[in-house]
Amino acid sequence: MCEREINFPRYSFNSNTQKDLINFLQLAETHKHNSFCNQDEYHKLKNYFPLSTKIKHALNEHDSTIVCIDVAGNDEEETSKATNHCSINQTVELSIPKESNLIEGNAASLGDLKETIRDYLFEEKPVPMNLLQNLTYLGIDHLQDIFSYFAQALSLEHVGLFWSSIIENNLTKNEVLDAFVRYCFMPKIKQRYSWEYSSLLKEISCKCTKILKTELIDRTLQGDWSDEEMPIITQYLSSLGNDYKADVLCDLIIKLDHLQGNYFPFIEALLNPNVKDEILFQLIILMASSSAAFSTDNTYGKLLFKVVKLFDRSMSGLEQPLKHILGSHNSIWKRKVEKSVSSWFNDSLTQSFL
Repeated sequence: MCEREINFPRYSFNSNTQKDLINFLQLAETHKHNSFCNQDEYHKLKNYFPLSTKIKHALNEHDSTIVCIDVAGNDEEETSKATNHCSINQTVELSIPKESNLIEGNAASLGDLKETIRDYLFEEKPVPMNLLQNLTYLGIDHLQDIFSYFAQALSLEHVGLFWSSIIENNLTKNEVLDAFVRYCFMPKIKQRYSWEYSSLLKEISCKCTKILKTELIDRTLQGDWSDEEMPIITQYLSSLGNDYKADVLCDLIIKLDHLQGNYFPFIEALLNPNVKDEILFQLIILMASSSAAFSTDNTYGKLLFKVVKLFDRSMSGLEQPLKHILGSHNSIWKRKVEKSVSSWFNDSLTQSFL
């Protein structure tokens, strides 16, 4: 059945919605050729809800560099669009004021920025520089808000695409990179293991060395990883370079004045041949000071075994803390540790704890 043409009286848009209407028209022009855009509905809107001359003038005056469309014009009006100041098929630009001018009234602008970036990522498209540049105008509170939103809204794969967009556009402002790592990347890393996310972790360890190290250490000390999440974290840590893991472990040991059971898997994942003997020695001292609390703990015993296996010689002062530990330790790892250190000392001293 053919659809009859219906003649509606001209619809008058409420003046209070003018700003939202203009934003809608700009975004509509950007996406009108996408597969999800229904061209029939587009033409119906043009016929049923023609724009007033006042709205058209506001569109033309709004910003000559931003795309604007007339979803309601007739053929003559479409032809006349060539003479106005609008530029067709350009990227939408969101104008975010600099931080000094960011006040509560600009929440809508920040919301638009979030949603526009999100839409690019959902469509598997890199985020263009003109959108990313807006992030450099924001202070830490607004950056925290935006990147925390992305941590909730984006998948691991979309976070990876977001990172690629930032790096490929040479967006190197420290505050933006730090906020990405702290509020977007780190909350996602504990959800599940992904090879792609593991590769992303290695990239970030090179680009954002300091902030990633700080986040890994602080979240461990604060008990941010649950028992279910720690195996995921340690699997990710295994993908990092030995030098970087040794650096993280060094800073962690310096911060510690005691050991807790939830630290053991994290520390074990960082152990590697590049860890200096001095750091291993400090770790043995820490383990000796807490040995009574973990006398039957297998994760403690396993960590002790991994530490002593990394020593290629006996350090001065190491015998006493080891004797103290092995004198009270009774996990299944005790005998393995004893065998590992039996050749370090002379027989008389070795016999005192074997």
